[in-house]
Amino acid sequence: MKKSIFAVFYIVIILMIQSQAVVSGPDYPRLGNLWGYWELVDKGYSIKDIARYDLLLGWDELSADNIRALKKLNPHIKILCSINAIENEVPEHLYLRDVNGKKIEVWTDSYRVNMTLKEAAEFLARAAIVLLNSKKGLWDGIFIDNVMLDQSWQTHDMHGNPVQIDSDCNGIADDPLEFDRKWQEGVLYELELIRKAKPDAIIVNHSADLSVPGIARIFNGHSIGFSTANIIEKEEDFFDVFDRYIAWLSMAKKPAVTMIEGSPLDDFAYGYGYKPYNDMPASAWETAREDYRCMRFGLGFTLMGDGYYAYEIGDTYHGNDWWYDEYDFNLGRPKGSYQIRELKELLPSGALQIYWNLEKTDFEFWTFEQNPAPASYNKFNEGGKTYYRITIKTPAKEAWHISIATPVFSLQKGRQYTVSFKARSSLERNIIVSIQQNHPDWENFGLLREVTVGKSLKEYTFNFTARIDGIFDARILFFCGETASNIDITDVSIRETPPLYMYRLFEKGMVILNPLDRALEFPFPAGYRRFSGQQAPRHCMQIEDDSQAYTPAKGVEKKSFDSGEWKSRGPYFHDHGVSVHLAKSGTDAGEFRFQVPEHDVWSLKTWIMNLYGYEAGKARYLLYDGGKLIAETMLDQTQYAEAMAPLFEVELMPGKIYVLAIKRLSGTIAIDCLELRSKRRYNDGSREAALRLGPF
Repeated sequence: MKKSIFAVFYIVIILMIQSQAVVSGPDYPRLGNLWGYWELVDKGYSIKDIARYDLLLGWDELSADNIRALKKLNPHIKILCSINAIENEVPEHLYLRDVNGKKIEVWTDSYRVNMTLKEAAEFLARAAIVLLNSKKGLWDGIFIDNVMLDQSWQTHDMHGNPVQIDSDCNGIADDPLEFDRKWQEGVLYELELIRKAKPDAIIVNHSADLSVPGIARIFNGHSIGFSTANIIEKEEDFFDVFDRYIAWLSMAKKPAVTMIEGSPLDDFAYGYGYKPYNDMPASAWETAREDYRCMRFGLGFTLMGDGYYAYEIGDTYHGNDWWYDEYDFNLGRPKGSYQIRELKELLPSGALQIYWNLEKTDFEFWTFEQNPAPASYNKFNEGGKTYYRITIKTPAKEAWHISIATPVFSLQKGRQYTVSFKARSSLERNIIVSIQQNHPDWENFGLLREVTVGKSLKEYTFNFTARIDGIFDARILFFCGETASNIDITDVSIRETPPLYMYRLFEKGMVILNPLDRALEFPFPAGYRRFSGQQAPRHCMQIEDDSQAYTPAKGVEKKSFDSGEWKSRGPYFHDHGVSVHLAKSGTDAGEFRFQVPEHDVWSLKTWIMNLYGYEAGKARYLLYDGGKLIAETMLDQTQYAEAMAPLFEVELMPGKIYVLAIKRLSGTIAIDCLELRSKRRYNDGSREAALRLGPF
């Protein structure tokens, strides 16, 4: 019997196995839900329906009887109540103020608490403990939102008004460094009080930094919010986020309970105010729900580890009841940890590979000229190996104030690299590893990691994708300034890695993940087939109006037209991608040229945004095959706003160039993203000769 490939996500085969213990608990995929009580209850979901989830965070409204019933239906379920670490209803004198004495509104009717006050930390901790003791003590633990360990970055309130923080209410803006120090002390004090009172509770957080001393001992895990969408939008690096995910699973207090929160792209997640359920058009809500690429990537990412997964609108709305075919496929238990396969045959000739022989190579030692902290470096030999030793007698104010750097080398944008080195320190401490330009603006190439170095020599390896090109101006830097110690570094190397994919074997299937911003193709795994589902199309092609596929007619204006993100008030409007073209006069509005990868019936849609400030009009769309008209429709754009508007369904063939001509009939019309979806399903139970994985 052939086993199923669960959701063909993106990855390659087996080269190295990462060490990660497989934990007990429910079968995979493990599904979570954050703050979704009202979403599901209002829609009539039963306790049996809710028991399909394995982790409920912030379901405070559940009764004790509900909790007992859920645990009976799903013995593995974990149910946590929730609080906010730095926002809550407190006595007036415990709120954080600005220099004008005003409270700082950060969410609708929600204000920052002054965590520099011991009384505030104790008040919030008591509230958490009271909550944990409620519902007859049936809670498995507590979810703590907004565990932000610094706050000087809060320079504006939710409405965009400037803020100068005045935590001691003396009318003078706080020194940022001193304020952050006191703030962190207060937040950690609150957390320590909760953990001391509830040593066996499962405590999960938003926002905490695992590298801060004490955090791993307090928390069982982290609900990592929306980084998978950030990877797709190139706002975060895949390997950076993945390392953070695995670190929470391996380093946090046991049992490890970490969740990945997937979401659609930022225009949907943050583009419709702080209450998207009220302000996002239903059409946009549905477009977000049907973003199967974002959903699958987040789920595949999660399944490389032992975390839980939720897919929701974003940080402005949690707990969506969205359900997908992949959720119903029981993978069973994992057979081991995730594996990585490098496609070495795709590695270009002359690929970068450098190992610095420290006996013959000098690194650059540098200290900030305004830094009074004494530091020095030297080379020495031990056991036939040459080391660099950085000696720091007095800590600097910033890590980068004392650094050591390799000679320069070249990198190519979009290619993958692996950096490796060994290090130890006279005491356990953190250092920062960075690859950046050796000249202003000192731009980072894609690697910036903080690592903990202990007394024993240990190898550290990091993968990254180069964000920019570098022609003999890239270098690896080790920032060491913040802690007084001796640091030894050796075996420093960098190499270009071939395209790769990740996969994990389960009792009933395999999950494959592509961590790269490029398509991969390789032989279909023997003995496997796709599982069967009805939702996602095999192909979903989005052709942007700023691509070479679209040719605007004369007089059609290209415009960046977007209301932005995190706005507390409308109107809300978003072009798709980076631009929209507007045809305000004339008839001809330009044309798209495209091909399709296989013979199928294709549905064509186009993004129609809210044309705020313009009088929207009507347009005719005509599809040609070699000059022959094969489909046409008239679209009244006044009937759509923030929607993928349907054009037509039509049978198309590979190898042909199709032309979609757009004619303006009235008003101002928008020419934006053209979307093509195949009738064939992504999960259709099939097996092919080759498996093609799209970019993450």
